[in-house]
Amino acid sequence: MYMSNRTRSRVKPMAKYPYFSLAIALFWTSAVAARTPDNMQFSASITDSAVSRFFGDATVIKDWGFQIHSLDPHPLNFLVEQSLVDFIREGGGNVYLDLKGDSGEARKSDYICDYKILAYNLSYLSAPKPHQKGKKVWRRGELAAIFRLVSIPDGEVVKTQEISTEKSDYIGSREAALFSSSGNFYLRPQVADGSFKRYVEPVLVGATVATLIGLFFSNR
Repeated sequence: MYMSNRTRSRVKPMAKYPYFSLAIALFWTSAVAARTPDNMQFSASITDSAVSRFFGDATVIKDWGFQIHSLDPHPLNFLVEQSLVDFIREGGGNVYLDLKGDSGEARKSDYICDYKILAYNLSYLSAPKPHQKGKKVWRRGELAAIFRLVSIPDGEVVKTQEISTEKSDYIGSREAALFSSSGNFYLRPQVADGSFKRYVEPVLVGATVATLIGLFFSNR
């Protein structure tokens, strides 16, 4: 079939650079992620704050051994656990597996730190004015959790505290769409109806199209 020079010039760049659109999408994704904490990082900062508030400055951590134990399953447990591990290690303490009985790890432990997430909510809302240019989404995270510190040798409950903490920031519409499209199911807030909604769908559609283009040419 005859193809004019003009037609060939139109299709040649796509054939020569099949991953161009995908590369642009990935570049934009990495650039956004470098500037603003994603939903996972944002939520981790909230669990860090809750753990810091529970231990406070008075709790002695250095050289003591701690077991970490969840009282109830929750999708966000791993973030609380990581915050506890980081806080205890930074304070000079040691963290061991949650083991019962006369095991070697259990004998090294001095305390059990129990925790239970009561509720966690991450939401997107339309940013109230005034707000920074381009930051039309108000991201808000709220955590309610119970912590309990128990002395292993005598079973004494050293401290029990219910903690509620929250954090918020302003992010762009495209960032909100990107973070929700790549996050785990419990870190994907629903985008609220508002003036920024029209920016969300083109971003998701563009990323999907770029991915499909890449898959199409990779299978040829």
